[in-house]
Amino acid sequence: MYKLQFDGACKKNPGICGAGYVIYKNNEILYRDYKIVSLNNTNNFAEYNALLMGLKKVIELEIKDINIEGDSELIIKQLNKVYDIKSSNLIPIYDEIIGELLFLDSFNFKHIKRDKNVYADKLANHALKEYYNN
Repeated sequence: MYKLQFDGACKKNPGICGAGYVIYKNNEILYRDYKIVSLNNTNNFAEYNALLMGLKKVIELEIKDINIEGDSELIIKQLNKVYDIKSSNLIPIYDEIIGELLFLDSFNFKHIKRDKNVYADKLANHALKEYYNN
């Protein structure tokens, strides 16, 4: 089974945003990536972009069934339609994510504790470290 874990990091809030994700196949890393997604935005913006980046890679890899996990309870609840999205800067990213999901046969969103999302968190923070060291 495939799993996508994502995380965002923000230096100040709003501030510089890093995003990272990991795709696992049977608990082994299949693919990982990270990047700066904004020079002035919120942590939630970083989180959504991390998910979008990972989802696009899932589709590129032709994975059709995925478990999606993140440690942002707000974002998972928004994606599960428990909470509405009120931030205008997040709505376009949310809409793009919903569009990407149409390419999958099955998916689910699950909130996980921060200590279960360590690698995606490290990748998001690594993007920030690289930015500040250059």
